[in-house]
Amino acid sequence: MTDSDQKLDFSLPPRPSSASSPSGGKGVFLMVLIAALAAANLGILLMRGGASTGVESDGPAKNTPSAGDLSVEASRELALKLEGQGLQAVAAQAWLDYLTTARPDAKDASAIWYRIGKLYQDAGEFQSALAAYYRCEALDPDSGLKSEIGRRAQESLEAMGKFAALKQELVSRVSMDDAGAAANDDVIAEIGPRKITRAELDQQMEASIENQLARFAGRMPEEQLKQQKENMLKQFSTDAQRMQFLQSFVVQEILNRKARESKLIEEPAVRAQLQDMERGFLAQQMMTREIESKINIVESDLTTYYEANKARYVEPESASISQILVADEDQAKALAEELKDASVEVFASKAAEVSIDEATKANGGEIAATLQSGRPAPAGVEQALVAAAFKTAAGKLAPEPIKTDAGFHLVFVRERQPGSQKAFDAVRDQVYQELRSVKEKETEQQLMNRLRDEYNVVIHQSRFKTAEEDK
Repeated sequence: MTDSDQKLDFSLPPRPSSASSPSGGKGVFLMVLIAALAAANLGILLMRGGASTGVESDGPAKNTPSAGDLSVEASRELALKLEGQGLQAVAAQAWLDYLTTARPDAKDASAIWYRIGKLYQDAGEFQSALAAYYRCEALDPDSGLKSEIGRRAQESLEAMGKFAALKQELVSRVSMDDAGAAANDDVIAEIGPRKITRAELDQQMEASIENQLARFAGRMPEEQLKQQKENMLKQFSTDAQRMQFLQSFVVQEILNRKARESKLIEEPAVRAQLQDMERGFLAQQMMTREIESKINIVESDLTTYYEANKARYVEPESASISQILVADEDQAKALAEELKDASVEVFASKAAEVSIDEATKANGGEIAATLQSGRPAPAGVEQALVAAAFKTAAGKLAPEPIKTDAGFHLVFVRERQPGSQKAFDAVRDQVYQELRSVKEKETEQQLMNRLRDEYNVVIHQSRFKTAEEDK
């Protein structure tokens, strides 16, 4: 069926012939009923009269509030009072009530919508803020607020992480002519009657990234998620990268269409896989929504957890060392005796002379990597050297050579730094992740316990062999 075939028919039905027209008492009754309905509709229209404020209302006429409603002046005073107390979201609702009651002209209504937008933006309700700013602009395009609305709209879009929409907003407002806006409407691909514009491509790329990041929602701070999204969007900054995404999208779309036309979804094996994927997806969504509804970590939670677990957030003791590597044990012991009270300069000179380790010899045996107590050795450094370093005082040579597959090492400790407590600000993200993980496990366990009871789950563990019995 074509698009034109699917259009709704808004034409009036044909008038009935005289043979089928009502007559007598029935005809008079119908005419009276129609006249009554028309009068009622006219009354409703008159009650809704007045200038458009951008607020739909079925309420009473201006200045005639019903029982329980505030007068126009009282409604305005309430909105001002709530606004003055810093209650942004409820103040915005009060101004909406005022608009419905007062029904000001377009210019005054536009100014109030701008005010509502600011309140919503300050309350962090950015979608509602955007809607209010755009209504303000539509009601009075010449209000002089165009640049301010543009700035606030961009702030709101950025706060929501809607970078594709932000890009379109910037293009539409910055362009001196229609060329920039028209570029967003360029058709860059067609699949039959469907036209894919540049703006839609931006939205598809952003939606794809959001879907990828959805699984990490809640597991990292909102700002970190937004930054990650912004970084991923940069992967599509060039036309070549955007073309690659477009081609992938088109391939997926046409394969999906063909699969549906071929009734692939009706094949038992395919339906079984889809059901399995659906079960896993819905289970994950259920768990995610439960976690999101139950976990609300505030700053005081983070500081409390940090104070209770300070030992986890400590910078370990560190050491810097130099080495001399030789192949012969007797030579190593002789060097250890010779250098047991040597300075770092003397040790460096001897390393340059006799060490067989080419990577460190030129720098007087100095190993560039910093060693940390209780941590794995850096790449290229034997763990035995780390152990010896933290048994030796700074400015001293380890008393015994250390044997490894490479030979015999003499270790000189150039410097040691004691461990220190990491400041909260330095580990805040780590604290968030760890506290979040703890709360997630608690929430998951509580949900599973509740659902097991709700669905009367019984697992007969006695009918399964233990791990030891399976061996």
